[in-house]
Amino acid sequence: MRLPGAARRKLAATEALARSGTLVPARGIGWTRVAHEAGSTEGELQLRVTLPSGDDITLTHVCDWSDCEEAGQGTADQSVTVIVDPDTGAWAVVHAGHVRSWSADL
Repeated sequence: MRLPGAARRKLAATEALARSGTLVPARGIGWTRVAHEAGSTEGELQLRVTLPSGDDITLTHVCDWSDCEEAGQGTADQSVTVIVDPDTGAWAVVHAGHVRSWSADL
């Protein structure tokens, strides 16, 4: 099966990040529900991320996983694992051992 072009590019970028990135601690500090359609559970998780340099930044992760919602609302352990590559600006939230999404906005 051949993936569509956008999916291939995202997969390649995610694989590159997994090779070059560093796992860093992050903490869910807020959650905002995003209304796309009836019954949608998607929201924006605000994260406080500690970069390898020791600097803290805030990132926003759009997600529909209940673990992310609970971390952002403070109803569960607020720890979240993030992989970052400060050289490229790429980052991703890791869900259950798998990189879920990526962005080039560090």
